[in-house]
Amino acid sequence: MPARRISIWLTSCWLILVLSACQPTAPTLTPPAELRELEGYARLRMTLDDQTARSRFSFLIEMPGRGRIQVFDPLNRTLYEIYLEEERAYFVLPERKIYWQGTGGDIFEKFLGFSLHLGEMTGILSGVWKEGAAGMPPLENWMLKRDLRGRVVSGRREDFQFFVVNFFADGGAPRRINFKSGQSQGRLDLLSIEFNRSVRAGLLSPAFLKDFSPVAWEEIEKILRDEN
Repeated sequence: MPARRISIWLTSCWLILVLSACQPTAPTLTPPAELRELEGYARLRMTLDDQTARSRFSFLIEMPGRGRIQVFDPLNRTLYEIYLEEERAYFVLPERKIYWQGTGGDIFEKFLGFSLHLGEMTGILSGVWKEGAAGMPPLENWMLKRDLRGRVVSGRREDFQFFVVNFFADGGAPRRINFKSGQSQGRLDLLSIEFNRSVRAGLLSPAFLKDFSPVAWEEIEKILRDEN
């Protein structure tokens, strides 16, 4: 092999090694035995009474009972945010500096069309359903079905049902989930998900609401309807 070709070949190998070393380590998509924190990004499609809505949102959940959901418009601007802490929850319009306060169940009904506990939503997003785990309500009212690998592939509670269509290829976390409840049905696509990263201080705190004004849900609903 001529010296010039050897030099080019060695340079190419060196570049491949350098670029490979620079690539970030891919996050594990296998849920941990102890789930302390969950964050990610998802796409939601909802149909209710022949009306279909689509949205994208990020989520950050810290067990046992705090979370934040940020919903975006097609231009990636924040439409609204949801803060959950213990028994209280807030539906926030940051641009208007207003919010509506309710319970976690109330908030999820406004967001999804049916009531969910934060721990139940965490189970659906992560695939981790563990009786007695911090933040997880009693599972006695749930009918959960698992596959041969022990992964939850479907669940039912009263008239709400969900079905895991597929999982991320290299782990046990759900990737696409179909669900239905009453007259509503939808699909949830997980675009990314990570477990047990440190939550930066203040991200889950609604302390800023002291500068916001509380309003009735009807006002929030009217603004969202006009913006759509």
